[in-house]
Amino acid sequence: MPTKYPGESVPESAWNVREVTGGKVLRVTSDSVRGNYVDIETAPGVFERYQHMKSIAVKVGQLMQQGQVIGVAGNTGQSTARHLHFG
Repeated sequence: MPTKYPGESVPESAWNVREVTGGKVLRVTSDSVRGNYVDIETAPGVFERYQHMKSIAVKVGQLMQQGQVIGVAGNTGQSTARHLHFG
């Protein structure tokens, strides 16, 4: 794919959010601050959170492998532009 420049659009697939380490989906929900979000437990007591998702492609209890698509980054909750908030 050629280099993209500011203001140039990217394909929708560029916004796919992929699991970083692998784990179990604990929460798939939405609120007014975080928007649509997913919590994944990667080890006992260790969690990842993916916030402001446009859409979510996983379900609670699902086991995730590293690199598997979780959903699509978006602009939900208290957000001013399309992005992923990862924590």
